Amino acid sequence: MLTLDSFRSREDLPSLLLAGASVTVALVLTPGTAMFTVLVLFVGLLLVLDGREAPLVGGWPHAPLAVAVTVAVHLAFCRRTILSVGAGTAVYVVLLNAF
Repeated sequence: MLTLDSFRSREDLPSLLLAGASVTVALVLTPGTAMFTVLVLFVGLLLVLDGREAPLVGGWPHAPLAVAVTVAVHLAFCRRTILSVGAGTAVYVVLLNAF
């Protein structure tokens, strides 16, 4: 699903490759928690890819803070993927709209 969502045109080819690589690495290294691992890897790789081209919005690193919250909630609350991804998304949206 990540692979299909990331590919809209030829310009998005790096995102397509990053999504495929994230899925492969997650399934090999963490088959039991592959979904969470894929999400963190894919977002992290996109941050590296896009961070070189786009400045920080309002001077704040919204996405890295949201990823940190996602990982922290995931580890603190017994590895509940829906809760951690929801918390990270909420933090990202609040930061994006507040600054």
